[in-house]
Formats: sequence, structure tokens, C-alpha cells
Amino acid sequence: MLATDYARANAKEKGLGLHYSTFRKSAATSDAELRSFATELPEHFQIVDLRTASPGMGFSWGRYGPRTEVRRHGYERIFGYAKPPTTGLFAKLFGR
Repeated sequence: MLATDYARANAKEKGLGLHYSTFRKSAATSDAELRSFATELPEHFQIVDLRTASPGMGFSWGRYGPRTEVRRHGYERIFGYAKPPTTGLFAKLFGR
């Protein structure tokens, strides 16, 4: 079990406010703030809602390495992060 999976399981079990979701789930939610943030992001982003999280809760900023793209929704504690695009050998050679 990965650390993030463990954190999700504990948060869900204890009813804490750490919520991970995909673009599709967030875009279809009834929460207006979450939905507006989801529509601003590309589809490959994962969304983390920390608005109701207790102190000490968080998420892995660098989950995909140092080039992980992280965005925040204004002053709200709603974050989106995405894996950086991978570049293969041909992309490096030919600049695509």
C-alpha cells in the first residue's frame, strides 16, 4: 500500500476532510467551488480538497518528481496536480 493510499484510507475511516478526486468526478459535483476549479484544469489533473482537513493533513506535492505541476484555486484549500509529460527518445532528438 502506497503512502497516499494509506492516507486516503485513514482519512476516509476517520471522516477527515482529505478528499482526492479525478477531473470527471469534480466537474460533475454539486460543490460550486470544486466544479469551477475543475473546469479550469486540463483533464489529466488530480484534485485534492483540503478545505475541511484537520491540521497536519496534506498531500504529496512532488508525487511525480520535481517537475510536478501544482495549481491552487485562489485562497481556497483546493489543489490540482498533474504528472509532467514524459518525453521519449524521439521527442528529445527531434524536439517534439
